[in-house]
Amino acid sequence: MAKANKQTTKIRRKGAAKVKPLQDLPPFEPKYLMRVNAADVSGDISHGDLVLLARDDLPQAGDLVCVHPKQGFGSPVLVNLDTGLSEIDWKRMPFELSAADGCVSVVMGTVFGSTRQFVAPMDKLLAVHKCEGRYEPARSAA
Repeated sequence: MAKANKQTTKIRRKGAAKVKPLQDLPPFEPKYLMRVNAADVSGDISHGDLVLLARDDLPQAGDLVCVHPKQGFGSPVLVNLDTGLSEIDWKRMPFELSAADGCVSVVMGTVFGSTRQFVAPMDKLLAVHKCEGRYEPARSAA
């Protein structure tokens, strides 16, 4: 029994060492690029394209967004939003629960390039950034 407890403690210590505190994460640029990795896409954006993301634009229902989970909760994912985000909650990101919060807002939508539904509570997310479309270097340089 004692041996199992020691192993559990070691695993927790190792896991805790890998988690980077939120305040140490680099800030997002106002606009940045992300490469699309989706198996089945249609329309203006395809697998392998670069998309331009805007940090400061409030996402609305119907927008394509990049959802950045907090460390330990997965990788960034492109989502077609089913619902808009509350401006108050969105401006509080990274969202931390407090005793004053009666409930937690969620981000809901469909994973880009699939039929899978996406639902995540705001307290598990680092950021949600609106996609402005496919990045075209020739047009952006003008």
